[in-house]
Amino acid sequence: MNKTKEILEQLNNGKIFHNTGQIDAAESIYREVLLIDKDNAEALGLLAIIALQRKDIPLAKRMWKRAIEAQSTPWVYLSNLLSYFQFLVAQGAEKEARKLIQKTLPDWPAVRVPDSGERDMLISLANILVKHKNLDAALRLLKSVASALPKDAILLHALGKIHYRKGDISSARKSLSEADAALHHQPNFQLLDDLHQCAIEDGDKEGARAIKSRLAAKQPIYISSAKSSQRAQILVLNAVNFADIKSFQHLHFNTNYPSQIARILANDFNFSSVFAEFPVGRTASKDLPKPDLIINNLTNGELLLSDGNLEEISEFADSFGVPVVNHPQNAILTTREKSAELISNLPAVLVPKICRFSRTDMAIDNLVDAIESEFEYPFIWRDPFLHQGRGLLKIDNRGALKDALHLPGHADFLITEFIDSRGATGYYRKLRAAFVGNEVVIVRVDHSPSWLVHGMRKDDERIAFYLNNPIFLEIDNKICLNPDKELGPYVMQALLQIRDCIPLEIFGIDFDVAPDGRLVFYEANATMNLLSTARPEVDYPKHAQKRLISAFQDFLSQLTRTRKE
Repeated sequence: MNKTKEILEQLNNGKIFHNTGQIDAAESIYREVLLIDKDNAEALGLLAIIALQRKDIPLAKRMWKRAIEAQSTPWVYLSNLLSYFQFLVAQGAEKEARKLIQKTLPDWPAVRVPDSGERDMLISLANILVKHKNLDAALRLLKSVASALPKDAILLHALGKIHYRKGDISSARKSLSEADAALHHQPNFQLLDDLHQCAIEDGDKEGARAIKSRLAAKQPIYISSAKSSQRAQILVLNAVNFADIKSFQHLHFNTNYPSQIARILANDFNFSSVFAEFPVGRTASKDLPKPDLIINNLTNGELLLSDGNLEEISEFADSFGVPVVNHPQNAILTTREKSAELISNLPAVLVPKICRFSRTDMAIDNLVDAIESEFEYPFIWRDPFLHQGRGLLKIDNRGALKDALHLPGHADFLITEFIDSRGATGYYRKLRAAFVGNEVVIVRVDHSPSWLVHGMRKDDERIAFYLNNPIFLEIDNKICLNPDKELGPYVMQALLQIRDCIPLEIFGIDFDVAPDGRLVFYEANATMNLLSTARPEVDYPKHAQKRLISAFQDFLSQLTRTRKE
């Protein structure tokens, strides 16, 4: 037996012992390998793992350093690099870990087909490179192995996501489509979400709709579990929405307030759902329980107007002969432009100027001139079809505007006047009011050093901000508890006036308060998360959430009771 073959056999035997928890036996074999080859990188890396398992941190570090410095095959080197990086991060040695990941990485050899463990190792390493903004290295690494795994859906999906991060939408769609084909087009929610987003940014409206249609056809309706305490049937007209999908139940009830109340009020009402934007959903509705109330969750006016099925959805909603909350014909009156127009004459409300433009109307330079004739820098660029902070840019100068005009996406876009309403704190602020029937509840207040104030308080950065600035949690609680006192008496009056202008029964608005006491209007729509999705340690005021839940309970009870009477 030659030396190389003997070492490989011993390493395989050692791994068998190691994987079955026989660490002493594995260590003995790995050390025997080092007697034959004192710089064997694979044995050194495996001994580092054993040292870590025994909590011998100094020895683990020495072994991994030796393993990284020793000559080895690309697959052993990359595996050791990933393990050593993860070890350094766990030990808090972030600077050393970042330096390690900046090394030039070897390509994966074309003659070696990686197994699933090696594939996952390469994807983990690529994700680390992406996190550290080394997209080119991540892309090169995965492309080097793609020829060996041309039909591996997991690898192709990871490759597509990196192309997307680089802004190469065409290559991203190609890789993601190949991943979808490798799965024989069986639904993978995250993959289809990424494909849908690529189609949106590519301006391929039909492609994006085709992806939604595929999912709608798989399960066009959903009926929640029946309970003896439920006193009415509520049908939600839903759109296919990709946020946080884990199952077809989540696909139907996965975002904004109907999903939230379907869970919270499950003892009082039975909620069912239909993908009413597609004929397959409307046809399948015959298998749904007869509703006492319709909640229309197809409320994006831009989509209702552009998809060409407004009349079909409206007729479908009316066909049940029951009250319809947020009727489609009313929802089209609440696009961002039209909502601003509806409340523009309220003296207590400051409504930023908003205009629609299209990249198909004129040449880039002429379009820049047209925008600059209407707005002063800075201003806000917005994709009218997107929500939750997506497709939103602050444009500070002509160069940034030209860059935005070359971005992929929808031809139409909105330009909105930027109003800096920062007060004494120096931080940006966004308040959210929920409207349910005649009730108005201030449900949350968010602060941020960035002009783009994200709510929900779920990601680590936002959590850290509030834990480091707990004073804002106290301020938020006071405002939600007593808005008249904390915001001034005119703000609640302005909210009541806005309620009377917006032709929806349930919706939310985001706003702030200017130094002169006027309400600064950001947006109003019925697609918002009205109840909290924040992590418990930085949750929104519970008393506000309780008032809102009570408002939902009373309003829905009133509508369904009236129907039955």
